Order: sequence, then structure tokens, then C-alpha cells
Amino acid sequence: MFQFTNLDQLHVDMAQKEIYRTTFPFQFKGNGLSCIFITNTIPYRLYITTLGNAPFSILLMIDDEYRTSEYLGDNYSKLLRYLGIKYTEDATKRFRPSALLQHLDNNIPSICNNQPRYNDILAITSLQHDIEEADKRYFCGWHTNPPNKNVRANNLIKTRLAFGDEYAEMSMKHNISSRWTYEQCDEDLTKLNHNLR
Repeated sequence: MFQFTNLDQLHVDMAQKEIYRTTFPFQFKGNGLSCIFITNTIPYRLYITTLGNAPFSILLMIDDEYRTSEYLGDNYSKLLRYLGIKYTEDATKRFRPSALLQHLDNNIPSICNNQPRYNDILAITSLQHDIEEADKRYFCGWHTNPPNKNVRANNLIKTRLAFGDEYAEMSMKHNISSRWTYEQCDEDLTKLNHNLR
């Protein structure tokens, strides 16, 4: 487990400003990365995303003591390629994810300066999650499911990533699915709280 020592300061600033999501950039070995920190889901989520034409995202689940697993799974080899690091069989010389996490921890801002829109978050998180209709990123309302049909799991994931745990739980409770569109002009955030109370 890796424990972030500076993420709590950012989280305190976010809470004081009633902000639940923030983005910030950082550099590692001369390579640009972008982070999204999401606090209205439990556990918290920290996405580290590469830049360029074929970006990928690494999801870190963060507990309430700001700890996370160092295991990167399939993203380990992708990260090595992005950073230009050659894999070695010698375990004593092998790149360790803790090096990236420690560098990130040392560069986490203590002040929240950038609050991303929900559709920007969906663009990044869809690299990591199987969300329903990933290319539709503008909320346009709710659909009440008939009694014999439940809200789909990947619709709940999309709702949770876009708006947090509270909206996903209310969606399940009322058996309503979030509706999405390709067109920004059809976005209707005035409907976000309709049918949820």
C-alpha cells in the first residue's frame, strides 16, 4: 500500500469550497500527466491520465486515510512505454510504481484551482470503465424504467462517475436511468434533480 501524505490538504481545501472534483497536471521524467481527484464517491478516486493521441488512464482507489494499492495491472507496461522506461528482469533495477506515486504526492497542490465539468470527467474515466454509450457525454434527463426492468449496471457506473454516489444511489432507489446525448446543445442540467427526491 502507498499512503499519500499531501492529498488530505487538497481534500480539505475542496471540502471548504464545496468542490468534489478537481484536476491538476504534473510531470514525471519529462512526461506530462493529468490527474482527476474525485471525492463524492467512496472510496475516493484518483485518475492519472497520459497525454497525447492515445491516452490511457490509471485508476487509483483511495481510502479515507489516503492509501492506495501500488498494483497497476495491465497499465504497468503501458506506463513504461509512455515514460520511455525499458522493462528489466532484474527486480532490483525494475521501475516501481511507488516512484511515480511518491513524485505525484510531492507535487499535489494544496489549493483546488480547477473544477472539471462532469462531461470532461466522463471523457477521461471512460478510458478505464465500461460505461454505457461512452461517446454520449451530455446529460439530458432521466428515464423511468418499467417495473419489470432495472437500471443497467453500466448506466449506474456512468451516473456515479458523472455526479457521484448520491445520484447513483437515488437512481437505483427510484429505478431511473440517466439519459445522455452526443450534442452539447441538448444538455439539460435543470433535469438533474427531477425525479430523484
